[in-house]
Amino acid sequence: TISKLFENKIKIEVDQPLDIKLNEEVFSYEGEYYNLNGEIPYWFKFKNITLRDIGWRVFKNCEVISGGIILNPRGEVIIESTIFQKEYLNKLNNNHLVYFRRFIPYRRINRAIVLSNYLGKQYYHWNMESLSRLLIIDNIHLKEYKIIIDKNAPKFVRESLILFFKIDQNNIIELRSKKIKIKEVIIPSFPFTRNAFTKMTFIYSPSIIIKMNELSKTITQINKNKKNIIISRERATQRRIKNVEFLMRTLPSLKFEVVVLEDFSFKQQLEIFRNANIILSTHGAGLVNLLYA
Repeated sequence: TISKLFENKIKIEVDQPLDIKLNEEVFSYEGEYYNLNGEIPYWFKFKNITLRDIGWRVFKNCEVISGGIILNPRGEVIIESTIFQKEYLNKLNNNHLVYFRRFIPYRRINRAIVLSNYLGKQYYHWNMESLSRLLIIDNIHLKEYKIIIDKNAPKFVRESLILFFKIDQNNIIELRSKKIKIKEVIIPSFPFTRNAFTKMTFIYSPSIIIKMNELSKTITQINKNKKNIIISRERATQRRIKNVEFLMRTLPSLKFEVVVLEDFSFKQQLEIFRNANIILSTHGAGLVNLLYA
C-alpha cells in the first residue's frame, strides 16, 4: 500500500515520563475464583509480571491525523496514541497522511482527548482500550475537554460516554477531518501491558477493571430475582450457539432466557449482566460485559 512506502519515513517520539502517574502493579493469576476445564492455557501460568506505568500527559500544539494518530509539535508520532506500539500505527495505513500532512486541510480545536484508535469501533476494545482510559483522568479535565471519537462510531460509543462520565453531547466530536490541530491535548495511557513477558497477550490493569465495575454499579439497578441467560450470538458470522432450543429443553429447571445483545442499549447490557446468575455463551465481544457483573 501507499502507507507502507512511508513506514520508515515517520519519526516516532522517544518515551517520555508521565505528567500524572498512577499506581504500579505486579500481575499474577490466582485460581481461587474460578474453575477451569480442559488444558491449562499458557496465560494461566503468568506470574509476577510487572505492569507498565499508567497515567497521562498534557501536550501543547499537536496535530491529529485520521485514525487518531497524534503528533507532537516536532512532528513526531506520540506512540501512546496508537496503542503504544508501532505495530498499530502501521495497521492504520496512514503513514502517508502523516508524511504529507502539511498539504491536508485542517480544523482547529482548543482542548481535546482523542479516543479514536485502530480498535475503537469494536464493543470489546471500546470498553477495554478507550472507555477505560478516561478513568485515568480526573473529572475536572473531562468536563473541560472535547472527546474525539471515530467517524461513524457505533451507538454504544456515545451512550457509554454520556452514561459513565456525564459528558455533554456537544463535547463529543467525530474525527471526520483528515487532520485536526489541537491547542492542548491530554493523552491517557492504554491501561494494559503487552510485551515479550506476556507473550504479546494483553494484560489489563486490575485497578482499572475494578473502577469500571464500581462505576457501573452507580448507574444500574440490582434486581432480587437474578436470571439465567444464554447469549446466542445469532447475528454473528461465527461462534454461534446453534442448539439453543436443545439446551433450554435439556436444562428446564434453570429457566434460561435467550439474549441477543445487539437488541439492547449500552445501559441495558450492563443491567442484564449485573442481574445475571448463570451466563452461558461462546467467546465473543459481548462477554466484556462481565466487567459489569
